[in-house]
Amino acid sequence: PSQPAPCCALLLGFHRRSRARVGMAKLHRLNMSTMRAAILLLSNVGAVLCKSSILDKDLSYTRYPKYPPYCSVPEDMEKRGVPPLQSSDLKTKLVHVTSVIRHGARTPWSDQMMCWDGYWQDPELGIWNCDLTTMISPPSAPFVTEVENDPTKVNDEIGAESGSSSMFLFEKRYDALNHPPHLTNLLNGTCQKGQLLLKGYEQEMANGRHLREAYVHDGLPSSSGPASTDDRMRLFDLTGDDDGSASLGGRKPYEEPNLRYRADDEQRTMMSGQVLLRGMWGDIIAKDSAETGENPVIIVHTGDYSVDVLAPRESNCPRLSELREEAEQSETFQTFNTSEEANILRTLMVEELGNDFTDNIHDCLMTTMCTDRKLPDILADYGSPNDGGGKYGGNIFQRLIDYNTFSWCYNLAHNDGAYSKLGMGPLWYEIMSNIKPFLNGDDSEPLTKMALISGHDSTVEPLLASLGNSIYDGTVWVPYATMFNIEIHESTNSQDEKSHFFRLILNGDAITSRVPGCPDDNDLCDVSVLVDIVEPFARYDPDCATRSPADEAGQNSIKTAEAAMSTPSALAILFVTIFFSSILGGVTTYVYLTRQFPFCGHNNYRRGSSGIALDNRKGTFTSVEDAEHHEKGVDEADGKRTSYGAAEHDSHTDAELL
Repeated sequence: PSQPAPCCALLLGFHRRSRARVGMAKLHRLNMSTMRAAILLLSNVGAVLCKSSILDKDLSYTRYPKYPPYCSVPEDMEKRGVPPLQSSDLKTKLVHVTSVIRHGARTPWSDQMMCWDGYWQDPELGIWNCDLTTMISPPSAPFVTEVENDPTKVNDEIGAESGSSSMFLFEKRYDALNHPPHLTNLLNGTCQKGQLLLKGYEQEMANGRHLREAYVHDGLPSSSGPASTDDRMRLFDLTGDDDGSASLGGRKPYEEPNLRYRADDEQRTMMSGQVLLRGMWGDIIAKDSAETGENPVIIVHTGDYSVDVLAPRESNCPRLSELREEAEQSETFQTFNTSEEANILRTLMVEELGNDFTDNIHDCLMTTMCTDRKLPDILADYGSPNDGGGKYGGNIFQRLIDYNTFSWCYNLAHNDGAYSKLGMGPLWYEIMSNIKPFLNGDDSEPLTKMALISGHDSTVEPLLASLGNSIYDGTVWVPYATMFNIEIHESTNSQDEKSHFFRLILNGDAITSRVPGCPDDNDLCDVSVLVDIVEPFARYDPDCATRSPADEAGQNSIKTAEAAMSTPSALAILFVTIFFSSILGGVTTYVYLTRQFPFCGHNNYRRGSSGIALDNRKGTFTSVEDAEHHEKGVDEADGKRTSYGAAEHDSHTDAELL
């Protein structure tokens, strides 16, 4: 169906080409009565199954009169489309887009999350059952057998495509532990902790539609987005032939290298990206599958979650812990943490809700409200007028959210985003690896037109903070299904020398003008500005070593000196200081050696207790040798040789006299 039911579950599988390739199930080979309603999907997951036991309330937002932006209700998601490119005399074309998303609405991240008293004991709050399930398909047996017989064919893509698809699917259900309270899943129902919910599924479908309208020109009468009305925005033009593959190096638009899909190995991020791609390419994939009888495959690139770089990881980078502690010890944070407002809110949580759950405020409140579950009465005041009455004042919900946001996010922006720059350096390296070939004019091989990165709030927020406080200042927690796009535009004014520009889009708003060094009156900015900002820290091997106090003092001294030398007046002062210091040093040295200030008469050398001294005798010596001979003659005439000890005896040498 053109608008499939939102209950559809994703099909996860393996890549056949690496002995684990997901087969998009061919509909004509599946038992339709068993499937009920199957629709082609995309991504590494090829099909979705819709279950019939879905209630409308699963997608409703009806309990509260108003919902915070964090919930990303359908009305808010519809406003987040990519805006048109501003009019400009500059002729450009869009050549690349990196889209970084946060996953959609989810279940609580942990069963150990402490909220208000009675949270986990309340059947409405503490039991999480999910209708969205995961489908798994085995790899194509014929190709696996072929590779086992001849391992050199593991990268034979043509051979991979020729393998027959799987004949069956597995549906993964979390319902084996169903004997409460003694034997249950962590969330006491059929949901995984942190699992994508149906509402999150719909949010990412909306993101996929936004990307389709913004960057894909399909020539359909129903299309009305930027790509259909502005040829500068046509990243993918499908009107040249049936699917545009002729202009895409013979590849489908959803295949590599045209598309690179990256996610960490979490169910909510993996599935969010897959659903987004279904919203963007679902009809094209269904058409291709029907015409070719093959199972289209979209590769997802991932890694071990514990060491992946889609979020700062203090366990892998000790320096991050130090930077966070520095932020929390700063005057700004301490003033906030000891403020009257902070004390009032902590007292409120203990006296009215039974616990100080500062660390979990956001998750406790938002996973409850955004899934239409019941909040305690004292917290159910979002959007109500702030009457300032009562023991704790009004707008308690929003005040708690603001308090928790600053507690968690301030360190991301502190000290010019030092924490974020270090933590997101490896991811920026990945991002720039897809962008730089366009800037360098490297067309030796097909380039990535679109890169999709599916991550978390802890991906998007530090990524923004690394661009400067004017982009992200640590006072906002990004909503579910946030989408941050980095567009690269190429000038078409000259065929000889091409220039490039970038545009930043965050949840439907162009924010390029907020980047330091970009014009205020245009949403395109020279790409050199972006490169200059991120290049210093965009590296896959960040310096994560901890700093000793001495190291910190040295670094601070260097920074202070650099700041002091950054103005012409400071340089002039430095020059004058060095000049007069040189003169003073010369005079001091002269006085020490001659025991006389300059221009105060001439003196003759004589040996004294120090080995060299001055004498105002009128006699002079024409050479050092004459002086030494004279001294010896005097001593011998007296019938004895003066003894000065070893050190003084050495003073007779020519070098000492000199």
